[in-house]
Amino acid sequence: MLKILNRLSGKSISDIFLRFLKEIFILYNNLIINKGPVKFTLNENLLFLKKNISQDFPKISSYPFFDTCIESEIIDWANQIRSHQFNLLGSGVVEVSYENMSFSFEGISHQIQPNKPIVLCDSQIYKPIDWHCDFKSGYRWSNKNFYNKVRKKSDGVKGVDIKVPWELSRFQHLSVLIKAYELSKDKLYLDEVILQITDWILNNKPYKGANWTCTMDVSIRLANWSIALNFIEKFYEIPKKIKKIFLRSFKEHIKYIMFNLEWTNRLTSNHYLSDISGLYVALLYFDKYKFLKRWSKNQLEKEIFKQSYSDGMNSESSTKYHRLVLELFTFPLLFAKKDFSQKYIDRVEKMFEFVFWIRKNDGSVPVFGDNDSGLFFYYTSRQKNDLTYFDKLYEDIYKKKIDHKKYQGIKIFKESGITLYKKDKIHLAIANMPNGQNGNGGHCHNDKLSFELTIADKPVFVDPGTYVYTPLPISRNQYRSTSSHNTVCVENSEQNRFIKNNLFSFSYNVDTITSKLDHVSEDIFRYSGTHNGYQRCGNDYVHQRKFEITNSIIMISDEIFSEHNDINCFATFLMPKKYFKKVVGNKVISELINIEFNSNDISFTEEIYLANEYGELTEQLITLKVSFKDHLNSKIIVNE
Repeated sequence: MLKILNRLSGKSISDIFLRFLKEIFILYNNLIINKGPVKFTLNENLLFLKKNISQDFPKISSYPFFDTCIESEIIDWANQIRSHQFNLLGSGVVEVSYENMSFSFEGISHQIQPNKPIVLCDSQIYKPIDWHCDFKSGYRWSNKNFYNKVRKKSDGVKGVDIKVPWELSRFQHLSVLIKAYELSKDKLYLDEVILQITDWILNNKPYKGANWTCTMDVSIRLANWSIALNFIEKFYEIPKKIKKIFLRSFKEHIKYIMFNLEWTNRLTSNHYLSDISGLYVALLYFDKYKFLKRWSKNQLEKEIFKQSYSDGMNSESSTKYHRLVLELFTFPLLFAKKDFSQKYIDRVEKMFEFVFWIRKNDGSVPVFGDNDSGLFFYYTSRQKNDLTYFDKLYEDIYKKKIDHKKYQGIKIFKESGITLYKKDKIHLAIANMPNGQNGNGGHCHNDKLSFELTIADKPVFVDPGTYVYTPLPISRNQYRSTSSHNTVCVENSEQNRFIKNNLFSFSYNVDTITSKLDHVSEDIFRYSGTHNGYQRCGNDYVHQRKFEITNSIIMISDEIFSEHNDINCFATFLMPKKYFKKVVGNKVISELINIEFNSNDISFTEEIYLANEYGELTEQLITLKVSFKDHLNSKIIVNE
């Protein structure tokens, strides 16, 4: 009890109440003897299951995902899933089984198997998936540890990423199997849905193991199960004993979610949003729990105004997390629009419009802040890199076509801190965002006054992305550091200082930012922005950056305002190596642009790779470093 009281000290009354509920939940479920899943004769029931699945089915027309897809892609993807081969978070396509010990990440390989699976049936019919495995490093979590003790041994172990089993256990791949059935009419794809869910339940006892440690993932899993099983049940009767296992697990999921909500009085984030959105979507398919359905819907109505700005962007200062947050607010609307207020519907529309503005011609968006490749459901086959799927979602919900011409030109999202120039062949995105999460900065980077530039659909200056979170702390901090973005570093300092042993927060150093359009006409675009991130430790530095675009020339002016003299600064510019040619004096020559500086102190390195998605390094980048004292002019000439 003393430990509980110590953990609760200094919290608000609401925080104390929620933490108290969680502690009681942990204590109770540690003391009682779990009954475990219903026992049944596996092979006998599997035959019963296959007998039901072998019936003829009516034509499927109501499944909400993958309305537009390439048939061969879906079938190939579904066949990989049936073979228990997955490609998640940079793993590459690998077989996830208890026997596979060939995993390796950054030269790190773990080869200890602490678990023995409960086997469903003959391996010729179904081979168990190792749900407890980080199938990048090979690390496996015991399925016997209670969820609040699971991470005590693995946290801090180099190369180990608990996000990998979490991602697999979200079960977003079920929509691929169901779509493959719709396209092929091969009943084995539906068979696989039932078998995988049963396999997971039998080998993930309630509240034990890695897949019961994060409420966000528990809730997303429940939503994906509910939609898939509700759809399948329209076409055959799931055997009673198997259905009893499913219903018991659903109840355990709901109980876990409600006792482990990721909420604090100071801050709610995409985690709490996932808790309530997943719960709401899951409960749409149950006659019971109507009170919880109403409660989760009311929480969504509140959270949308806490977790998005009035101009439409999410409040975590990350363009890729905007995708996830928008999905979490949008899918409840897709399934039950009539339940929600007009204010909620209007704010979601604002969030869509932010995507339409920031999106490039190829469907991708500039990467500012973190990117963990998180999704709610698999909706299209190219969902992670191509955000054009939001067009169909928007049209299905709002019943109107999108006028894409409306989202060309110049736009400033002042509250969000994003400014866009989209004219002719130039796509310029400038980021001067607040830290997000009420200053916590959990998913922001030190990218104040950074930018991404695309010319004729080719990337000129890019943000390197995120790579990974906890497996490699040094890489985590490298990818969110000031010098890894297209901005200015003063006195070799970070805009927001890192906090020791904390990979999801910053010292709140940048608390004042400004962004404004100084002049906009047919021929001229002028922007200026400032931040005070270096205004500390006796320094009064303020960084001001200006952009001016005239015809095919982009001028960038950086100035450090201070009463101090002899300030040491450098600006970094990151470009794909394939376009870089050479440095000549104060000029940089590349395939797409030439740059001229008012400084001859230019160097370049090849020390960082582009991470388009979480865990994936795709291509080498050149990091240009231009040193200066208090003022730097950069003239970018676009090659014709």
